[in-house]
Amino acid sequence: LIKIEFIAERDEISGFGSYISHQFEPFIIMNELERAVSKASHYGKVVEVEPGDYEVILEPEASSEFVELFSIYGFGAKMYQEGRSYISDKMGAQVFSPNVDLFDSSQEEGQIRIPFDFEGVSKQKVPLITKGVVSGVVYDTETARKEGKKSTGHALPLPNPHGPAPINLCFSPGNRTLEQMISKVERGILITRLNYTNIEDEKNGVITGMTRDGTFFIEKGEVAEPVYDLRFTQSVPEALKRVTEVGSETKLVSPLFGYSLFPAIKIDGFKITGAKKRK
Repeated sequence: LIKIEFIAERDEISGFGSYISHQFEPFIIMNELERAVSKASHYGKVVEVEPGDYEVILEPEASSEFVELFSIYGFGAKMYQEGRSYISDKMGAQVFSPNVDLFDSSQEEGQIRIPFDFEGVSKQKVPLITKGVVSGVVYDTETARKEGKKSTGHALPLPNPHGPAPINLCFSPGNRTLEQMISKVERGILITRLNYTNIEDEKNGVITGMTRDGTFFIEKGEVAEPVYDLRFTQSVPEALKRVTEVGSETKLVSPLFGYSLFPAIKIDGFKITGAKKRK
């Protein structure tokens, strides 16, 4: 497994690029290096953004971490059975935007192929959200037995009080390039990646964190000035209800616990609660 991260810095601006694969592909790696350098070399003075609700575009590193942290608490069978998950009473309901199609699978093209879980059970593809409809959770042997089902192969190492969890998340791509998504934003924010993310409210899926290594203001369909890193406090379910566009290209990233295959996503209404102060 090859995992490479690039961080480029210039004055108060930084940029990020990442590469994960079983294969060494110099052209793609060079593109990621250039991506990091390009973000750090962006023109314009760094500006502050006032707290409020903004239209945002989360690039794959950001969208995956945002959704993955919620999914760990939201789509594991133990928390679902105990009524501690956001979806505990929502199975089969149209809860999210029809643009949201989320599943867990280690067998997708481009994923890190992990055939078994930590109990030696074969990993299964599990639909979690299908066109906005809550469609499933992942099981280990213990939680599956409680419902008379078979494990989906999502057991974690023992001791594990949390229960099973999806660690090979895949978000189905849409039909818009990143440039096309940006061009439709009148006034918003482009976010490269997140940092210091933490769950504030398990039941309601509220997450807080900071942006990092490439946050830019979007104005009249164009990337404008770089922005000081921002603090957000946002309910993931509420954000997933407002996904208006999904990128056409997915990228393999490793934000927190496992491996995720994610596109960029555009959210109409993302709660910015503060910003890093000027030096």
